[in-house]
Amino acid sequence: MNSTLPESWQWKSLYELATINYGKSANNILSDDGEIPVVGTGGVERYGSDYLHDGASIILGRKGTIDKVSFINGRFWPIDTAYFLSAFKDGASVRWLYYFLQTVDLRSLSEATGVPSLSRELLYKIMVPTPCPQEQEKIAEILIALDRAIEQTEALIAKQQRIKTGLMQDLITKGIDEQGNIRSEATHAFKGSSIGRVPQEWKVKLLDDCVRSDAPICYGILMPGSGVDDGVPVIKVKDIFDGAICLDDILLTDPRIDAAYKRSRLRTNDLLITIRGTTGRVALLPPVLDGANITQDTARIRLMDGHLPGYFFYLFQSEGVQAQVDLQTLGQAVKGINIAEVRKLRIPVPPEDEQERIYQLLEQIHSAWQASAQYRDKLLLQKAGLMRDLLTGERLVTPLTKAAIR
Repeated sequence: MNSTLPESWQWKSLYELATINYGKSANNILSDDGEIPVVGTGGVERYGSDYLHDGASIILGRKGTIDKVSFINGRFWPIDTAYFLSAFKDGASVRWLYYFLQTVDLRSLSEATGVPSLSRELLYKIMVPTPCPQEQEKIAEILIALDRAIEQTEALIAKQQRIKTGLMQDLITKGIDEQGNIRSEATHAFKGSSIGRVPQEWKVKLLDDCVRSDAPICYGILMPGSGVDDGVPVIKVKDIFDGAICLDDILLTDPRIDAAYKRSRLRTNDLLITIRGTTGRVALLPPVLDGANITQDTARIRLMDGHLPGYFFYLFQSEGVQAQVDLQTLGQAVKGINIAEVRKLRIPVPPEDEQERIYQLLEQIHSAWQASAQYRDKLLLQKAGLMRDLLTGERLVTPLTKAAIR
């Protein structure tokens, strides 16, 4: 934190800015018909018939979860494992102080060796770089606007995900005809199959019958080692997330280990599915990882001609395939699906041109979702930077306000 403050700022303890109050047990006021929020550090937990405080406040953890800070306004009842702030002094902005407390490492203040806990005495000693009330309000306004933009973007992301999930279910079970219409049994011919009703033109195959004969479905390296410089990339379960492969922390195994597992080497557009630990995650191999390998916790699927990787990528995220994977996932401490069961997965296979239409439509929806997610991440980074600068005086709000007006 900046020890040299702007001329108009001063250091104040939290004791000088607000009163920290104990929450109370809500057992006697809990009600199914209650309208008063009962709050802890995680936000609203239940509802009750009475309130302990009315007004803008900040919720801090007293025991258990002590590293979360919440803002609330209006009537509420804070539970007994939480503190709530009131009686804000010297015109202190509640929202500004709420944002500042989010930057404090509260876990480092815990005195307990078991369940984390915070004392009021230590909280009161937190030193706060404090501008005048007017500047506090301007800082809060900027951060509130960013929070609002983040919330709106997250709502859009959730909506796009719902659209994608619903459309995927329709396309994977009904398909799309040459005119771009999703089929229905009222207008198109369907037939019975081992996975239910499917369009007449489709086939239902075992996954093993969809892969190249010279590249059977397989898992990879049993013991890839701790890694070497200039080694061969090895993809683990942790690297596969949200339909993509994270390149940030991929293990590089000794080329001699990789050489013993030539059978599981990867090519661009190979489909990967996790089979141990967290099962059912999927990704397509990007060109940058061509020649990489996998561990025993992931299966490689190299499709034969007429079976498009893009279609199969979305197919494997569908309810139908995920349900089959879940059904065959066994184990207690470490769950997994046997590679033999992966080969037996029942797969709906439309004609190749229809696979392409399904893929293109789902890719369009996914790209929109991805753009929104990237925009949200950009806003989160912007907010983190502004919190760091504005709340320490490294950057003053007056120039920002003038720039906004211009």
